[in-house]
Amino acid sequence: MPPIYIAYLNRLDIEELKITDQEILSAIEASLASQGRGETVIEPRVHLEPGVANGHFNVLRGAIKPPIDSAGVKIVGDFVDNYKLGLHSELGILALFDPRTGAPRAILDASGITDMRTGAVTAIGAKYHPGPLAPRGKSQQFCRAPERGYRQEGRCYGRLENLCRGRRHRSRGFPAR
Repeated sequence: MPPIYIAYLNRLDIEELKITDQEILSAIEASLASQGRGETVIEPRVHLEPGVANGHFNVLRGAIKPPIDSAGVKIVGDFVDNYKLGLHSELGILALFDPRTGAPRAILDASGITDMRTGAVTAIGAKYHPGPLAPRGKSQQFCRAPERGYRQEGRCYGRLENLCRGRRHRSRGFPAR
């Protein structure tokens, strides 16, 4: 049997890639377009509460056809009291597999990736479905709105701190990254 090599990327490895906001937005836009064309399989998330802390796990499963051509399982823990321990509330891993053989390809720290994906999905949604939060052509400014709420016609629609990177405001009990 041939050897199976599994890539491992921790948080530091992912940060070293220096993925730009535009790369994140492009990747998410392409994956959402694939989903719209029926080129993905996305199963309902599974929710697990271990019952020993103020938190839960979400298990998300999906696959996407070429050119990405991968299947994956992401497990994300959301434990709101982690800030008391100096930890982020959402910690997770992503396991990627060959969709034809089931061979594992990679294991990644999914905490930062989850933050990026969450913010980028919101920004892409604002791009294609503009409303009071997203004047046409302005969605990318959400990605660079650190320390202020977005304002339109004098009304504040809430804080959108560096949305593409999904950073949460410190007042919600989350440590700074």
